[in-house]
Amino acid sequence: MTFFLIDHVGADVEYGNLHSPEHAHEIEARERVEALWLRANQFLDADIREAAQNDLIGRYWEMYLAAAILDAGLPLVPNKKRNLAKGGPDFVVAPPSIYVEAIAARPGAGPDRVTEAELGVVRSVPKAEITLRLRAAIAEKHMKYQGYRKNGVLSSSDPYVVAINGARLPSSRGEPDVPWIIGAVFPIGNRVVHLDANTFEITGHSFEHEPTLIKQSGAEVSKSIFLDKSHDGISAVMYCWVDQYNRATQQGRDFILVHNPNASNPIERGALPCGVEAWFDGENVKLDRRDRGAGA
Repeated sequence: MTFFLIDHVGADVEYGNLHSPEHAHEIEARERVEALWLRANQFLDADIREAAQNDLIGRYWEMYLAAAILDAGLPLVPNKKRNLAKGGPDFVVAPPSIYVEAIAARPGAGPDRVTEAELGVVRSVPKAEITLRLRAAIAEKHMKYQGYRKNGVLSSSDPYVVAINGARLPSSRGEPDVPWIIGAVFPIGNRVVHLDANTFEITGHSFEHEPTLIKQSGAEVSKSIFLDKSHDGISAVMYCWVDQYNRATQQGRDFILVHNPNASNPIERGALPCGVEAWFDGENVKLDRRDRGAGA
């Protein structure tokens, strides 16, 4: 069974381009989608083919994520073996069980949206706006987690990971000094370079303390959610920048995994595939950077 429906009525332009590809890069991307579908379909929602007509990137991210977990040698529970009468997270890595919820971040709407760069116009990378969109994605899946708890789908000890794809956030490709996702959950701001006042030689560096972001409305959004108990149901957040045209040569090596030091349901370091893993040692955020094998 092919992933793309013979007749489609959806509004997603990207889906339409791959449904009836005209160019070599579209044909290659379609083949990549079909390969992921064959690899991971038993772990995906039954209606994913229909849903992709209106949200290809969201469904592609689910397929890519499932395939990367499988390629790392970790077992996923097939949907037919899960009790989904009350719903549930997108994936279950077992044993031991780690529940993973996937989401593709969006540019948003209103004054805090992430806008597309204009050709020939110089601008700063919209760091605050991108971070706000990541926080919005986390907030959405945190609310989902609270629903799972309320309905008895998850217990307080069940590990729960939010996996975010940033590929549809304009200007977000590439990582700043502090990776986007780390700056969304810890109060870390811009890099500060230290200079000798007499020689002007660089003597070191540090990072600004940035506990909140200020929205255009004046509302404050916390960047310290992993330093308090407000999100203790989230074991970790995972971030990736990937779409049907761009991916790592080794799936999973493009993941950044950030552990929540206040999680009531923590996971061990190394429990999920990643190229960068971050954790808080009580004083500083530590990063383990591996060969991420980034590709085209």
